[in-house]
Order: sequence, then C-alpha cells, then structure tokens
Amino acid sequence: MKTICMYTAQLHLAGGIESVVRDLYTILPMGGIHVVAACEYGKADWIADSDYLCLKDVNRETAWQEFIAKNRVDVVVFNYTARAYEREVIRDITLIQSLGVPCVKMIHSSFPSSLLLSGDERDIRDIGNIARHCKAVFTVSQIDAKFWTALGHKAICIQNPIHVPKKNADMSRQDGREPGVTNLVWVGRQCEQKQPSTALAAFAQACIKTDKARLTMIGGSEKGWKPLEKEAKRLGVADKVKFLAARSDITDIWNMADVHLLTSITESFCLVLAEAKSMGIPTIMFDLPYLELTASGKGLVVLPQGDIKGMTDAIVRLVEDKALCKKLGREARESLANFNHEKVISDWHRALDALVSGEGFAEVSEDAHIIAAQLAFAWNRYCDKNLWLVRMEENARRCKVTFRYSARLLFGVVNLARKIRSVASSGK
Repeated sequence: MKTICMYTAQLHLAGGIESVVRDLYTILPMGGIHVVAACEYGKADWIADSDYLCLKDVNRETAWQEFIAKNRVDVVVFNYTARAYEREVIRDITLIQSLGVPCVKMIHSSFPSSLLLSGDERDIRDIGNIARHCKAVFTVSQIDAKFWTALGHKAICIQNPIHVPKKNADMSRQDGREPGVTNLVWVGRQCEQKQPSTALAAFAQACIKTDKARLTMIGGSEKGWKPLEKEAKRLGVADKVKFLAARSDITDIWNMADVHLLTSITESFCLVLAEAKSMGIPTIMFDLPYLELTASGKGLVVLPQGDIKGMTDAIVRLVEDKALCKKLGREARESLANFNHEKVISDWHRALDALVSGEGFAEVSEDAHIIAAQLAFAWNRYCDKNLWLVRMEENARRCKVTFRYSARLLFGVVNLARKIRSVASSGK
C-alpha cells in the first residue's frame, strides 16, 4: 500500500481544499492508498492522531523526518500553501526530496482566477515558485494541466472527489413546496468571484415576466446577506427570496430545488455544480469552458459571462417549460456517469505511476486557444473594472499640473499687486 501525505495550511475549517483532503482520506484507502496529513495549525476531528502532523511550534526538519519514517510516506502533496509559510514550505520540500520522497504541488484554482479577481499575477507566480521545487504539478482540470505544462512543469489532471447528497424522490417534489412554483437555488460564498448580486438581479428581472419562481440563496454568514436583503426589497422580490447562512449539509435545499443558478466568474472544479448534477438539477450558468464538469454540455444552459438578460430569459424558459427542465435534469445526472470514486482512485494511481515513469503528463495541444481566450478575458475584465483608478490617476496628474500653473499665476498677481502698492506708496 502506498502512503500519500496531504499538506495544506490548515485542516480544521470546512473550505473546499479541506473537504477534498477529508474525502480523499476515506476514498483512496479503497484503492490501496493510505492518506496522512500535515498542516501548520488546526486539528480536524475526522483524522486520526497517528495520521496527523501539526507543524506549529515544532522543529520542522525533525518533525518531517519522524513523520515520514513512521508512516512510510511515498509522496508528499502540497495543497494550499499560504504566503506566510512559503519559505518554510520550500525548505520542507528540499528536505523531503533529499530523503528520497518526491513532492507534488496540487493546484485547486483555475489558471485565470488571480487575474480575474485582482488583476494580480502573484498567485500564479507563488504557485509556480512552489511547483518549481516539486517533481510535478497535479490539477483538477485538463486545461489547467496544459496551462502549467506550457509554463514548463510536468502536470497531470486528477478528478476531485464529489460529495453526492442523498435525494428522496418521494418528498422532493411535494413536501413543503408551494404549488405551481419553480424553486431556484444559488449556493456559494458572499464574494466577488461568486457574484451573488448578479443572481439576484437576474431573478428579479425574471419575476417581472413570471410569478412562478422562488429563489433560495445559501452560503456565507447571516450578516453577509444584509446588503442583498436590502437590494431584494428595493427590487420588490423580498417575499420571493430566502437568504440562508452556510451549513455543512444542504441536502434539504437540493431536495426542494428545480433549477441551480451559477454566476461565478471563475471556478476550479466546482463541487456545487457536481452536487446539482448529482441531484438531477439543471444549471443555468455563465461560461467556464475549462471545467471538467462542463465539457459534455449536458444539463446546462451556458451563457456568456455577465449576460444577465440571457440568464433572465433562461430562468423564465425553465420556469415555464417543465418538460425542458426535467429533460435537462436527466441529462445532468447522466453526465456524471464517469465522475465517481473509482475514477478518483484510478486518477491517483495514474498520477503516481507518472511520477515514477516520467510519462503520461499533459501536453499542450489545440486547447491552447481556450487558455489564451480566458487570460484575455480575465485581463480585460480587470482593466474595465479598474479603469476609474487609471482615470483618477490621470486626473490627479492633470490637476497637479493645473494647480502648479495656477499657483504660479496667483503668486505673480500677488507680486504685481505688491509692486503697484509699493509704487503708489512711494509716490505719496
């Protein structure tokens, strides 16, 4: 049995990366791969003490050596590496590989994310800096693997594990439902990347055309929903929208849902899309062409990024056309046929074999045009969003020049007035 050590900065929270590590801890042993974990801080209750290394307040070199020897670790996979620990992590990688144990950088974000969200290339630089010291890069999409291959790394795609909620078909379309109503659901954090305000705007416009739609938005904190609650009142749809704080199990929400809205400008693997598909729920979304889950196009209504009118029309169409909604729902579930635990296990075996043989890594091919298009979209969006900063700087420079000349003119007038007064005084 092989043993993989999963490193991430912290394990005690329930974010996407922590969820992936938690799921792999239970899935991979079914395929003969034992999983242990290391982090800077935060003990998770799902992991055994013997399988866990906390690097806080310890001698890192000694701790790593003892942990690797005790668990007979074959590979160390570095997931999320916080900037605050970058130097330590690079030293860890150098030490671990000197012990004959290869290190891998697992990249959970999509390649255009950092440009889209901040116009900042530092995330790509930081990830690349860690990856440069590792033997290979693992990604969650084929396109991302090709992107990192183009940057000179050995990269291979591994499917993320999918958490499939349990659906009770008998109650999902009956209990607690408002007769004749189509329930829409939006799931995510209250952040720019997820664009919850865009989902609310599209829904409000749809409500002008149909009174049969209801929306549940779930994620983040109760306090975080306050601005959108005010916006819902302003738009006149407060009685048709529910805002719920995040919780670990939202099976009841999925059970009541008919349509899933996805308004993200970027995603990596997108577990929420996988959950919707597994429940047989169609998704109306903005285009994310690099996702593995969108490759088939099944169960989806895909629109250009930012097309609120298109999303509005799609909502109305699925609300009014029940047959189409059900058809897309069936297609959504069917599209997950190859997304299962067996595929996750086989992908990890394939990646581990590639580490040994040096073969089977991604190659840059015809998909390069998708990479280029997404990077251009990310950069253009950032420039458009921040154009006011550029204009403000230009105006500030212009005002500075104007002020300089105005000040000179004012000082000249003052000096002239003083001379005239002096001449007048001397004339007396």
